[in-house]
Amino acid sequence: MLVLVGAEDHGAPLATGPKRGLDNAQFMHERISGSELVVLPDAAHCPPVEAAAEFSRVVGNFLDRAEARPTVDARPFM
Repeated sequence: MLVLVGAEDHGAPLATGPKRGLDNAQFMHERISGSELVVLPDAAHCPPVEAAAEFSRVVGNFLDRAEARPTVDARPFM
């Protein structure tokens, strides 16, 4: 899972403190095994708009790596 946050995001819901968005993203990253945390320095609460090129690069690279991983058979046991 990709956890992506703007470094200047001070308004993320359910977070507290002066760097609420970053604190919330760090909290999620620490609790999601295998997650990747990316902080975009030139973005706040809307990285796809505020840092579109960097956002696209990060998400594209993440998806490329995800496609390269072997798939898991998620069918239920019978």
